[in-house]
Amino acid sequence: MNSLVPTAAESPSSGFKPGAVVLCIRRGNLSVLLPRSWVRGMRELPPGAVTPLPRANRWVLGLVEEDARPVPLLDPAIGAGATASAPLAAVLLAAPERGTFALIGADGPGRFVSIPEGASLEDERGWINRVQGGMKATWWLDAGRLAAELED
Repeated sequence: MNSLVPTAAESPSSGFKPGAVVLCIRRGNLSVLLPRSWVRGMRELPPGAVTPLPRANRWVLGLVEEDARPVPLLDPAIGAGATASAPLAAVLLAAPERGTFALIGADGPGRFVSIPEGASLEDERGWINRVQGGMKATWWLDAGRLAAELED
């Protein structure tokens, strides 16, 4: 009997599948899809809210205080190789059984949408991957892989 090995798109932490409901945010000219079960809300980023970190990855914009502890603010535009002005809002991201572990920069409030039928991931590596099919310049944020990367 053959055993099936799930691809990254089918892994439990990924959550990417056509028809799944996700939060869609804008970053510059990009759309970024985030798994609904990992989204804990949105917050504004007033001037001075972000404390820069020296020697951090380019996609780490700095730290923001959330629930009386510092949480990294990440920029999916930089993760996708694009540029965008400073984010005005952020999505609070948390594993279903844990507290907030990251904030994802956004240009404003997002909206819940369904992943289009026929959509697939172009690349199965890293925490942000291009989506083929459906919308233009759309990226998938794999919250499970991101959480694992931040724990290392």
